[in-house]
Amino acid sequence: MSEQTTEVNSRIQANALIRANFHIDPEGLQLSQWTRLYCEALWIEKWRLQNQAELFKALFSG
Repeated sequence: MSEQTTEVNSRIQANALIRANFHIDPEGLQLSQWTRLYCEALWIEKWRLQNQAELFKALFSG
């Protein structure tokens, strides 16, 4: 995969995180707004995954 393709895929994934978490179109955001929302979306996803891991641990550990 080329570096350009990787960059485009990363941008698409970042925009998807912003859309999913904040229900806004990231295409129209200023760079500073986009960056802030992307960082917040990453934090939310990390928090969700940690909570899910703790839930599974509690459910499946005897």
